[in-house]
Amino acid sequence: MPQDDAIAALLEHLSELNPACQRDNIEWYYPAVWHADQFTRGAYSALRPGAAADTRKRAGQAVADKIFFAGEAFDIEYATTITAAFLSGRRAAQDILSISSPD
Repeated sequence: MPQDDAIAALLEHLSELNPACQRDNIEWYYPAVWHADQFTRGAYSALRPGAAADTRKRAGQAVADKIFFAGEAFDIEYATTITAAFLSGRRAAQDILSISSPD
């Protein structure tokens, strides 16, 4: 699918979920072509057989409350899925908000 068509389809779907997600309301976006990315080439994370499940949790911990990790590699329950990427992104955002807003 051409990139413009894919973006249009995505925005149409998003606007069904949330009417505020109209193209005029989006200031910036970056379409990632995951399978063509020179650094990933369509790869995803995988733990070695026998690796402890908490490896993902440890790897996703913030560094000095300044560097936060999110992505399909950093969720234990849904690892290597879009759900994992979403959930870990939400977690990272909550972590950022918890340190940047007064209690």
